[in-house]
Amino acid sequence: MEDTTDGAELWYTTDGSAPTNASPALLYTASARLNVVDGTNNVLFKVRGFKGGYAPSPTVEKLFLFSDLQTSSIGVTRDFTAGIGSTLVVPVEVKLAPDDILRSLQFRVELTPNGGAPQIATQFRNLPIGTNDFIRIPAPSTNAPIATSYASGNKTGLAISFVGASTGMRLENSGTVALLAVPILPTSTAGQTYSISVVQPSGTTDGRQTPVPLTTFRDRTITVTNVTYVVGDSAVATWYNAGDFGNGNINNNDINNAFHSSLGLFTPYSFTDVFDAMDTFPEDSVAAAGGDGQIRFLDWQIALQRSLRLTANNWRRSWAAGGGRAAVTTSLTSAANSPASVLSSVKSSRAWLRNALVRALTVEHAAPGSQVNVPVYLKVAAGYKVAGMQFRAAVIPEGEAPPLRQPAWFNPNTRLPQPITLRGAQEGLPLNEAVGAWSLVQNPFSAPLEGETFLGEIQFAVPANARSSQSYTVRILNADGSPDLQTQYDFESLSGSVWIGTPALRRAEQISDEWRAHFFTGANAILARPEADPDGDGISNMDEYLAGSNPVNLRFHKFDGDLRSGLKQGVLKLRWFGESGKHYRVEQSLDLQNWSALGAEVTGKGDVQEFADDQASGGMKYYRLRVQSDAGR
Repeated sequence: MEDTTDGAELWYTTDGSAPTNASPALLYTASARLNVVDGTNNVLFKVRGFKGGYAPSPTVEKLFLFSDLQTSSIGVTRDFTAGIGSTLVVPVEVKLAPDDILRSLQFRVELTPNGGAPQIATQFRNLPIGTNDFIRIPAPSTNAPIATSYASGNKTGLAISFVGASTGMRLENSGTVALLAVPILPTSTAGQTYSISVVQPSGTTDGRQTPVPLTTFRDRTITVTNVTYVVGDSAVATWYNAGDFGNGNINNNDINNAFHSSLGLFTPYSFTDVFDAMDTFPEDSVAAAGGDGQIRFLDWQIALQRSLRLTANNWRRSWAAGGGRAAVTTSLTSAANSPASVLSSVKSSRAWLRNALVRALTVEHAAPGSQVNVPVYLKVAAGYKVAGMQFRAAVIPEGEAPPLRQPAWFNPNTRLPQPITLRGAQEGLPLNEAVGAWSLVQNPFSAPLEGETFLGEIQFAVPANARSSQSYTVRILNADGSPDLQTQYDFESLSGSVWIGTPALRRAEQISDEWRAHFFTGANAILARPEADPDGDGISNMDEYLAGSNPVNLRFHKFDGDLRSGLKQGVLKLRWFGESGKHYRVEQSLDLQNWSALGAEVTGKGDVQEFADDQASGGMKYYRLRVQSDAGR
């Protein structure tokens, strides 16, 4: 007897609609299998058979509850949209059967352009997952996976592997096992699509030989489309991409996001749309989209001003043809157009200039179990004023000193307006950190700060088991501020120390952490020590720092061309870079032992300074330049 099922085409749907001969099809065989798992939802599966010469079969349906699916699965669980030239963040997720545990894992992810879409670039990459991420996701492993990109035909792929139990992976129930950065080429056009697939997954339950069978969720689609977002509006954020955050308004939760990000807390990946939404300064204009690729003090100040409806200068941004960002004016609930001006102290010839310094002092002879108060000061460079500012402080045990067991906090100077403060263990801060911030919009200083000001104290309890000669560093992080909503300042910082039971056993920091990080690979680099002279010009790092010059780039001024122009015989012109606010004195000597001043004191202006000696003839003479005072710090 003929089996009328053999060779039949099975037309099916998974969205609840009735199958027709235009639906997806599967040719029936005894071994035919179909995966209907989509990773997140219950699936209503409907199927109907069609075969030439026979009437279509009745529709058969079955509801598959995701909770009842016993197969462990991996893949991307939803479709995405992305702007032209943007970089999309896509999670790869695992959902395990009730009795499965993953201790090791490997898989490939492939991007396939559909139609005429250009192939994705090899900058397709895996992103680190950390505890300070904007969207907090438990890391699947204590160690990062091995990730290798590849291209195969028109596909761009990424092979990811957690090999062996030493990776620290232990995944139960479900989790995100990879975050993928997907760069959309500027040559793409709206409406083009890409398929994203997870293939060849395998894993073990013991990090060795015992396998965990893994099926894959169905392929997902990335559609190129330019979704707009309001500048300053980042909450509520469910993900990093345009369309996954914001509600078209700017409220307190948006300010919280930008405030924390400006302090280095929960800052989004810098290439993401939600980062760009927080990046309000410089402000947008009809000529160009705003932002400078940083989230700092002024970014949340501008957003705060907009959220309180103190200005109607609101904007929307989106990606546009060619991969650039575009901006248009918009309204919140109630729109003006006033582009920002950026007043920068930085000139092309400047090596180092900071508008203000935040420094913590040193405390000696602290007793175990006692409370210590570390003074924090602001010193504003000559010619500048600070109307609002912020900083984050971290108390870091050195060597074998025990970590803090109670929260650190910032106790502000009561002569100043009450700042915004975050105490250790609040708002996601570590136990050893504290924050102080004076907003330009709501609690600015009654008069802009100039010169040196006592800001307050970082207070913490020394652990009772701390021992004599141990120490704690009080490091100032994310110090930032400005005089107004149009001018971005650059700050630097000096760390303080707390010494247990002894006087300070090393000299206090004299060179800022930011200076070291700017010119060297790290704050503790040997070449960054104050006494070092890495460029061999005879000037120590300490002197280079005080003079605002470059410690790793020896520069000679040639005595030709314009340096000689207009000079009379017997006249010598000296030229150097004068840091704004610093005071210099030119001195001369005939024997390198006895020095005398030449002319009046010269004040730096953030540019090249010149001094002409009209008595340079008449034998050998030596010159030197002395930094007279520290008024610039």
